[in-house]
Amino acid sequence: MCIRDSMEVGLDITEMKQAEAELTKHRQHLEELVQERTAEVEDANRRLREEVAERQGAEEKFRKTALFPEQNPFPVLRIASDGTLLYGNDASKTLWDTWKCQVGQAVPSEIHQAVTEALCRDARGEIEIPCGPVVFSVAVAPIPTEGYANLYGYDITERKAAAEALADSEKKYRELVQTANSVVLRWGCDGIIHFINEPGARLLGYEPDELIGQSVQMLVPEVESTGRDLSSLARDILDHPEQYIYNPNENLRKDGTRVWVAWTNRAITDAKGQVREVLAIGNEITALKEAEAAVRWSARRAEVLSDTAARLLRSSDPQALVEDLCRQVMDFLDCQVFFNFLVDEQAGRLRLNAC
Repeated sequence: MCIRDSMEVGLDITEMKQAEAELTKHRQHLEELVQERTAEVEDANRRLREEVAERQGAEEKFRKTALFPEQNPFPVLRIASDGTLLYGNDASKTLWDTWKCQVGQAVPSEIHQAVTEALCRDARGEIEIPCGPVVFSVAVAPIPTEGYANLYGYDITERKAAAEALADSEKKYRELVQTANSVVLRWGCDGIIHFINEPGARLLGYEPDELIGQSVQMLVPEVESTGRDLSSLARDILDHPEQYIYNPNENLRKDGTRVWVAWTNRAITDAKGQVREVLAIGNEITALKEAEAAVRWSARRAEVLSDTAARLLRSSDPQALVEDLCRQVMDFLDCQVFFNFLVDEQAGRLRLNAC
C-alpha cells in the first residue's frame, strides 16, 4: 500500500478579525457616549444643587428684609379676598404691567384663585408667575383675620432654566441608553441590580422590572463552559475592579440557555474612593466565540490530518499504524468506537476493523 498525495489546509479568518475590530470600535464608542452623558447629568446636578443653595441663601436674606417691602428687590404684594390689588412695592410693578392693573384694581383670575385657596385653607401656597423673560416663584401667605394675603416673589428664571436643561439632558441620556444595541447595566456594592436597559433585558430573556432589585450573580452560571469558576464573579469585580475593566464571560438567560457577553466595567466610587456602584456595558459575542471554536476545531482537524498523512507516508507498513491513528481520530472526534476497513491481501478483499 503506497500513499502518494499530500494535503494542505488553509483557513481564512479575515471576516472574524473584521468583526472583532467592529465590535471593539462599537463598544468603545458607546462607552464614550454613556460617560459623556453621565458627566453632563452630574454637572447639571451640581449646578442645580448650587442653584438650590443660592436660593436658600437668598430666601433667608429675603426673610430678614421682608419687614421693609419697599427696600425688597423682589415683588411684594397684598391682595384682598375679592381679588383687589391693595399694595405692591416698586419691584412688583413689572407684574402690574403684565397683569395690566393698578392698586385698587382686580388681579387676573388665576392669581385671585391662588389667594382664595390659601385663605380658605389658612395655609401658605406657592405659584409660578411668568413675567416676560422672567419667571417668579411667589409665596402666598394668607392673613384670614384681615381678609387678604401677602405675596412674596423670587426670581427663579435661572434655576428653572437649569432644571429644564437637566431634564433635557436626562431625557437624552435615557434615549441613548434605551436605544443602544448593547446591554447597559448598573449594580451596587451589595450586588443588587439598580438598572438595566430594555435591549439588555431582552437579550437575557427578561423584562427590566424582573431584574431590578435582583442579584447580578443570577445572570452568570456557577461554572463557565470553559471550566472557569464564576461563582464569585460579582464580588471579585467589586474587590478588584481594575482586573475586570474588560471581561468577556458567559451569561445565563431566563430560559437557562447561555450567551457570551463582552463586558466593559467601570467602578463608580464615593468621596472616600470606595466602590458604590458598577456601570457595565456589554455586547453579545456568542457568534464570535462560536467562530473562534470553529477555527480551533478546523486547526485541530488540519493538524490531525497532516500528522496522519505524514506518518502514513513515512511508514513502510501503514496498516501497522491503523490502531494508533484510529485512537488519535477518536480523541479528536470525542467518540468511543471507530470503524474502518483494512486490506486483506491474502483474501483479496477489505476487512471491517473496529477500534
